[in-house]
Amino acid sequence: MEGFYAGGDLAYAFGSRDDVGHRASSGQLVATPGTLVPGGPNWGLKIGWRDKIQSTGLAFVYGVELGYIAGGIGDSFSTATHQAEIDVKRHLALRLKGGVASIPGDMQFYGILGYARADLDYSVAGTAGGDTISVSDQSDYDGVLLGLGVERALRENLSMMLEYEYTRFSSKTAYDAGGSSTVITPGFGNLRLGLNFAF
Repeated sequence: MEGFYAGGDLAYAFGSRDDVGHRASSGQLVATPGTLVPGGPNWGLKIGWRDKIQSTGLAFVYGVELGYIAGGIGDSFSTATHQAEIDVKRHLALRLKGGVASIPGDMQFYGILGYARADLDYSVAGTAGGDTISVSDQSDYDGVLLGLGVERALRENLSMMLEYEYTRFSSKTAYDAGGSSTVITPGFGNLRLGLNFAF
């Protein structure tokens, strides 16, 4: 399992809590109406390169990978006073991978560290404490990702991988036209099962 490869995966995301707040234009917090927990099925494509350094009993593996993720990662809620929604449209991930492999090279275990950039839609609307908020934000968000993975060779140029990855995007304060605001703090974990084809 060395050299260039391409692959794809199916995944399911498990969101981290984004407690939605409603601040009036004065800066006062007037409501915390609910929590968004973005998650759902998604899929990915990737291309990468890897190599290994032989040692006694084990080999050290390292590589770099560029991935594209799309699908149904999102969440929403509606209460008597507020509605909120998050939708992760798609995102790119640049991953550095490093770990160990068995000397025959058919199994490897590794960690993941990387950078992510996502196209994200976020909205909050409602009324509380005499203030009305109507925020709609469509922006690209930068983030960092950490993960663990295992990969097993099925034949000379085909392998199966299982990875868990947590991505945390930078927080942002979004304002509406009247100055009311909410703080956006998106993040989610993603469990991925896929195939890699070496070439």
